[in-house]
Amino acid sequence: MREVPQEEAVVANPRYEKSITVVTLFFAAILGFGLNHILEAEHIKPHGIIADHRWGFFLVAVLIFLRFLTGSANHLWLEYVKYPRVPRFRFRLNLDDVLFTWDLAWLTVFGCLGVAICYAKNENTFFLLTALLLAAALIWSLLDWEFRRRRWRSEIGNWAPTWITLNVIQLVVVLWCWLLGFLGSLLGYWLTALVMDRALSLRLLIVGFVSAAVLAVDFYEQLKQLAKPPPASAP
Repeated sequence: MREVPQEEAVVANPRYEKSITVVTLFFAAILGFGLNHILEAEHIKPHGIIADHRWGFFLVAVLIFLRFLTGSANHLWLEYVKYPRVPRFRFRLNLDDVLFTWDLAWLTVFGCLGVAICYAKNENTFFLLTALLLAAALIWSLLDWEFRRRRWRSEIGNWAPTWITLNVIQLVVVLWCWLLGFLGSLLGYWLTALVMDRALSLRLLIVGFVSAAVLAVDFYEQLKQLAKPPPASAP
């Protein structure tokens, strides 16, 4: 009889797989429509601030959305699908079902904020909604860290430390770039017309560069999480 490798011996838990696939594909689709709206801003509102800098806004949104989509898909798959799970009950509730619903609820919040970002009508709204999305992700990361500290989460993954750090870095950069534009606009229309147009391109470039670096680090850390051996409690 052929010896079965360890990778083949591990039977995946299919219970949550369909839900994860549907939700992640759904939000990937609607975010795709949102990104297309940014590129079509030139036709919808010619010579508007979004239309004039559509490629900068598009790049920033793509890098941020890629991080959230890959992170959510990999997190849900590792936590709920990759390994068999023994049901854990608390107050007659399946704790995994509760946490899975909790994670999907937050993913829905992230997706709605992502769509709102794509339909922002000016730079201030774009930066503020992006900051709100990152703040929501930071709150989730802090709660995830607390759940693991209380052992409500399984010991499979340890996402919170990396995501807390990256969310703080990205949030600070986005708020800083928004604040620069907000303070600059207070100096008068002439300065906005002559200087701030180029300054917006620079700010979008800064956010895009930081977002690309954060995405690269985040994706590398995700791959490290996915390569971990099965937890001791897994059969």
